[in-house]
Amino acid sequence: MYNSKFWDDLYEDRSEAAPWLGDDWANFNIEHISKYIGDPKGKNLLDYGCGNASIGDYFYQKGANLSLADISAYQVEKLKKKYGTTVLIDRVDFPSDIKQKNFYDYILCMGVFHHINPDLWGQFFSGLYDLLKKDGVLIVSGWDINDPVLIKENYKGCITYKDCWAINDIASVIEGAFEKKASFVDYVDMKAFNMKRLCRFFVFNKMENREPVVVEE
Repeated sequence: MYNSKFWDDLYEDRSEAAPWLGDDWANFNIEHISKYIGDPKGKNLLDYGCGNASIGDYFYQKGANLSLADISAYQVEKLKKKYGTTVLIDRVDFPSDIKQKNFYDYILCMGVFHHINPDLWGQFFSGLYDLLKKDGVLIVSGWDINDPVLIKENYKGCITYKDCWAINDIASVIEGAFEKKASFVDYVDMKAFNMKRLCRFFVFNKMENREPVVVEE
């Protein structure tokens, strides 16, 4: 898992190293997410691992009560200058750092969890579970097992490229606490990478009759 300094340096150094900050990635996610959110007005929405918040901002402009969370202090300070006190903004290492428990109608984690080590997946998803309302929805995305980059890097079941994991594997862990509502896959044209990436989305409903993911000692 990359630490906060890694992301601070990445965001501060050069935007070319972070192609997800561009419109291509944001618009791609917004198109798909919108199908499952509908009218966001008045809904509590958390964009977790928000980066420059271009995805969350779209729903904010549509009337959502937006919260933003990211590991990068550099990026969080930029967002605080932009939004002031109109948006809840936290610099976090884990979802459990966020205080608004049982609060969110929607949590978005777009292109985030493939950077997290498998031994932390349970801790992350248990934390997200606690943040959602009883009928809350979690939407995640990441690189599919059949993504061209993963194939090129000789994908062998779990590890993809350096410190990166396929969303297909992660989804099986999420299902320990959530009910899968939808799963779909599509290509995103990443012009900054000069290639198309195969991205998979999962939509989950919180299930109160299930136990949250337990972190193994």
